[in-house]
Amino acid sequence: MRITTRLYLIFLLPVFVFFIVALLYFSSLNKSKKFIDADEFTDDFIINMNRLEVHTAEFIQFKYPRMKQQWYVVQKKLAQRVKKIEVNSEHEKVLKNSLESRIAILLNLFNRLVENSENRKKPGFRKALADEMDNRIGGQLVLNISSCYADLLALKSIYNNEVERQEHYISNLLMVFAGVFIYVAINIVLLLRKNITEPVNNLVLAVRQLAEGNLGHSIKITGRDELGILAEEFNTMAVKLLHADYEIKAALQQAQHSERELDKLNVGLEKRVKERTSELMIANEDLESFAFSVAHDLRTPLRGIDGFSHVLLKEYSEILDEDAQHCLNQIRKEAQHMGEIIDALSLLSSISRNELQPEAVDISALAKDITDLFCATEPHRNVRISIMPGMIAKADKKLMLLLLENILANAWKYTGKKDQATIEVGVEHTDKGDVFYIKDNGCGFDMQYADKVFLPFHRLHNAIEYTGSGVGLATAQKIIVRHQGRIWVESEIGKGTTVFFTLAQAES
Repeated sequence: MRITTRLYLIFLLPVFVFFIVALLYFSSLNKSKKFIDADEFTDDFIINMNRLEVHTAEFIQFKYPRMKQQWYVVQKKLAQRVKKIEVNSEHEKVLKNSLESRIAILLNLFNRLVENSENRKKPGFRKALADEMDNRIGGQLVLNISSCYADLLALKSIYNNEVERQEHYISNLLMVFAGVFIYVAINIVLLLRKNITEPVNNLVLAVRQLAEGNLGHSIKITGRDELGILAEEFNTMAVKLLHADYEIKAALQQAQHSERELDKLNVGLEKRVKERTSELMIANEDLESFAFSVAHDLRTPLRGIDGFSHVLLKEYSEILDEDAQHCLNQIRKEAQHMGEIIDALSLLSSISRNELQPEAVDISALAKDITDLFCATEPHRNVRISIMPGMIAKADKKLMLLLLENILANAWKYTGKKDQATIEVGVEHTDKGDVFYIKDNGCGFDMQYADKVFLPFHRLHNAIEYTGSGVGLATAQKIIVRHQGRIWVESEIGKGTTVFFTLAQAES
């Protein structure tokens, strides 16, 4: 049997006993109160009987009408009260019946006394005879009143005996309850000692042995209660720990052997890593030199192509027909576009080389400066610009300026055909950090191509209709990656595009 079940049973026993004792106690109290009330009722009955006796003597002596009326009032009250007497035994019933009959007899005798008093007023009535009648009736009245006193005293004695009996019963009941309570308390203490204290002490001792390294120590299981199950689990755990200790020691020996082997490998690996790092640094330097040379060498012929095309258009415009002039203009345009691409690629390459300088950057102020410049260059456009104030981020200020220029330039460019263009810059505060966004109502694009918008030179719109280098969002993504953030887009054709990005504290 579980300890909790035993405790419930032990605690339920005094509760049950208390409930029974309380029931008997209150029942006895009610009985005692009933007999006390009956005793007080009897005392009141005796007082009224005494009044009746006084009124009888006064009427016999003085014959006042007021005395007669008072006598009838008291007698009526006694007749009503005698009916309210509760009967609990045959003896009480006899006494009640006796009182009822005697009160009725008193009424008849008093009526005869009143009639005799009235006869005194009749002519020829003899006074001696009337006095004799008064004496006889008065004697019978006194005798019956005395008998009523005796019955009432007998009832009072019965009630007093019952009250004493109930008080004695309550005292015995409380003594029995105290004895049961002490017995239960002793049994609870013994149960706790045998079933809880001793097993817990054994568990404490076993834990100490286990802490000292004696993994072979076990606990004697004496029952199947909670502590018995706990002891069984402890023994199982001790066996597993013993096996685990053997396995750990074997693994430790193997690890020491492996560590020695690893030290040997690390010596060779460090040497190879240094060699590969040195080779990689040389390769990066060569790659940067190559990229710089390619960009520098490409700019010179591009400037030549653009310059000579410009000379031809200026010096020989009268000789060249319209088609030739158009071709030369296209050559100049493509050469200039090629130059922009080379500049963008150089800038994209430099993003990874420059050291970050994190500081508190006012995103709102940067966005306002950029959009003010756009509005100044194209004042004829109708663009509603909304920038949330107070947007602050910890980042590299130069890179943030470049990031916002690229994203806002796209928003400005792709809303060019809208009669009422809107550009919104804001931030959403989330549990995972701030999410900045730049939203426009431009032409938008199909989201199935969203994975290509950050690739260099991957255009989703006509290059003639929407000009640009094709590396703006690729540059933005590289800046966000350097800041350990994330960038993504949401768009819908004809309804606009929203670019989201997050920032984390970048490493210098």
